[in-house]
Amino acid sequence: MLALGTGVVAATFGLAVGGIAGPIIAVISAAIIGLIIGVLANKVLNMGIPIMEQSMTEIATAGTITIIGLSTAMVGTFMFDEVLTGVIATGYIAVIFIAGGLGILHPFNANLGPDEKQDRTLATAFEKGAIAMVVAGVVASVNDGASATLTILVGLIIWYVAFSEFYKRVKRDAFKVTGSGLLPSKEELE
Repeated sequence: MLALGTGVVAATFGLAVGGIAGPIIAVISAAIIGLIIGVLANKVLNMGIPIMEQSMTEIATAGTITIIGLSTAMVGTFMFDEVLTGVIATGYIAVIFIAGGLGILHPFNANLGPDEKQDRTLATAFEKGAIAMVVAGVVASVNDGASATLTILVGLIIWYVAFSEFYKRVKRDAFKVTGSGLLPSKEELE
């Protein structure tokens, strides 16, 4: 979440100072800040995680791209004044943060295990991205009804297809699901 928060800061900074080159400046800023946080976590806090620097850099960069992409979908441009008034001042940045966090972090957390073939993770990522697309379309409906309706419709279609594929893969990978009943009471254990 720290790396994703870094993405918000870097996206805001890049769009504020960069003008038309804002997204590029934002991504570069995110990579630098993510790397610094990763180095501090490993060297100063002695976390000792071998891929910390790389992971923090990648998540911060992905977070920045997600923040800029969803903001652009909501307001129709990545110019800072529009993003500031249409996304940040309205509080939709919190929705973007949550949707972005789900899209970036949830697929890996939900599908870890020895049987993971990565297709289940990718299906979950598509599904979460589609949810973010629907949310962006709902917010965009305040600004432009026609394109927002199309965004919502396409997001729902992608979600349905991705969730169906995820469900097929879960059934393929699951060994057996059985009901275990209620947990025994204290008296039954004695």
